[in-house]
Amino acid sequence: KIQIMMEHLDKKISEEKIKKYFPHAVKFDNQDGAEILVISYGITARSAIEAVELARERGYKVSHLIINLLWPVPENEIEKATIGIKTIIFPEMNNGQYVLEIERIIDKSKVKIIRINQMNTTLINPKKILDEILKNSGS
Repeated sequence: KIQIMMEHLDKKISEEKIKKYFPHAVKFDNQDGAEILVISYGITARSAIEAVELARERGYKVSHLIINLLWPVPENEIEKATIGIKTIIFPEMNNGQYVLEIERIIDKSKVKIIRINQMNTTLINPKKILDEILKNSGS
């Protein structure tokens, strides 16, 4: 009972801190009917924003979640953003460390996760993200 209570309090405190001290910890650009969600953070967010805009211009429905605070992990916001989503595209300028947090939170049996990892100091090109959106879209 103590363990359950402590975990509950820890989670509650972390979520309250996020909302109170970091009100812009996440930005969710939701598009009704989207089955693809791009999740990004840091410098890759700019490429992802452009890729999502290009996909929408072509008539594809894509939502985008930008995470501005890596810890504590905004679990509730991630869970809300993935409702109705079939595919997550996650570009990272590393070997895919943060995507592990996403995989921990969501039900991987219902959501496909596409990793775009790049570690050569060159920014991930929006076209690379757009290509994954187009390839994995049901439209």
